[in-house]
Amino acid sequence: MRYVIGMDGGGTKTELAALSPQGLPLAKAWGFSTNPYSVSVEAAVREIVRLMEELSRAPELAGMSPAGLCIGMAGVDSEREKQGVLRPLLPALRERGFGDMPVHILSEAEITLMAALGRPYGVLVISGTGSIAKALTPDGSTYRAGGWGHLLGDEGSGYAIGLRALQAAMRSFDGVADTELLPMILSERGYASPAELKQYVYRKDTSKSDIAAFCELCVRAAEAGDAEAARIVGEEAEKLGDTALALLRKDPALPSLEVVLAGSVFQRSELFRSAFARKLAAVYPQLRIALPQSSRSPAEGAALLALRLL
Repeated sequence: MRYVIGMDGGGTKTELAALSPQGLPLAKAWGFSTNPYSVSVEAAVREIVRLMEELSRAPELAGMSPAGLCIGMAGVDSEREKQGVLRPLLPALRERGFGDMPVHILSEAEITLMAALGRPYGVLVISGTGSIAKALTPDGSTYRAGGWGHLLGDEGSGYAIGLRALQAAMRSFDGVADTELLPMILSERGYASPAELKQYVYRKDTSKSDIAAFCELCVRAAEAGDAEAARIVGEEAEKLGDTALALLRKDPALPSLEVVLAGSVFQRSELFRSAFARKLAAVYPQLRIALPQSSRSPAEGAALLALRLL
C-alpha cells in the first residue's frame, strides 16, 4: 500500500499529515518552522527531511511507502521561490530513501482553502505569526494583498500585536500609557524588571515568532478589560480589514466568494474577529465570512491536493 503526504509549513511550526488513497487520515508529525524567510532554506530543508523520516516511522505506516508529497509553505509563492526550495529538497529526500516521488509546492492559501471548503479556491485571510490576504478563483486567477513580512507589513498579525503590546508595556513603565500589560508580561514570563524584558527582546536569538507569542497576553488583557490592550487588538484587526478590502477590490467576482479566516489570532480572539468582520461588512454587507468548520488541518488539505495531483 501507498500513502500521500501533505505539509503545512508555517512561520512558527510545521505539520505533516499522511492520508490513505481514499483520503483517510493515517498519521501526523509536528516540528519547527520551515518558512525559509524565518529560518533559511537550508534549515527548512533539514526540518522537512527530519519530519519525513519521523512520519515514515509511525506504526500506522509500517510496510507502506509514500506516493507523493504536497507542500504548502508560508512565504513561498513565486515559481522562483518554489524552485529555490525544491532544488536542495529533492536530492536530500532521495538520499534518505524517499525515491523519486512527485513533490509539489502550492500556496498556503490553496491548502488551507482545500481543508476548510473542500476546494482550492475562495478568499483566505490569515492572521498568525504574520498576515496575508489571498484569493483564488475557480478559473485559476490568483490575487494577494499584504504578506510583506514583519518589517514591511504584517498588519493585524500576531507579531504586530505582540510588538505593540511590548511597546505599550514599556510606555506604561514611563508613565505614558495606562495599561496593566507590563505587570502581566513580567509575571507570566518570570522577569524581575522591565530591564530583563528588554534584554530578552533584543537578544540575537529572539525570533519573530517569539515576539508574536506576546500577542496571546495582549488578547487576554483585552478580554479582561484593559482598554489599551483592547485598542491594540481592535486597531490591528481594522488594519487587516483594510488589507482584505484592498484584495476584494481587485476583481468584481471576489466578494461573491466565501471568506475564510485562518490563523491563531482569528482563532483565539473574538474581539479581533468582530472588529475585522465589521470593517468588511461596512463595505460588503452580504459578504460571507467564516472560520474553518472542517476538522481537517491545512496539512490534510495539502495531502488531499497531493491525491488530486496524482
